[in-house]
Amino acid sequence: MARETALATAGEEWTVERAAEEAALLVQQAAEVARQEAEARLAEAEAERQAAVEARTGVETAREAAEAERVALVAREAARAAAVVPAHRAVLVEALRRIVAREVTQAKRAQATPEKLRRWLGSLGDHETALYADILAPAVRAHVAHVTGTDTPDLVEARVSALATAHLEALRDAIGLR
Repeated sequence: MARETALATAGEEWTVERAAEEAALLVQQAAEVARQEAEARLAEAEAERQAAVEARTGVETAREAAEAERVALVAREAARAAAVVPAHRAVLVEALRRIVAREVTQAKRAQATPEKLRRWLGSLGDHETALYADILAPAVRAHVAHVTGTDTPDLVEARVSALATAHLEALRDAIGLR
């Protein structure tokens, strides 16, 4: 009986050891599964982080490209504007050249006598102002539209009238008949 008791005790110990080993193996397997799951979540988080970095890089690249395009557009607009003002000036000068050429022709005809010249100069008035305004208006309108960004008829009319009036006064002053 002692032998049987010893065997039974040994069997129970072996069973307990075996159960402990199996439990330890199960705990080790569970730990391994948990480690693998944690590594999978870590890899997934790293992939998400990498995707976020790539997205941020893409956004920064797009922003830089947009800024470069904006700078290029501003430079093109500045170059265009720089070319437009001299072109407007040339058109205005041509209009003034036509006015002066007309006046020179008329003055040459009127220069026969001082009285005839005074009469011609005295006849310059509203008709010439309106004619000069018609000649100058397109050039002034183009320039005002460029500078203000709108077609402002009142401003154009005021500028043209001022130019025409100033030109007639300068002509009278230059001839000394004022």
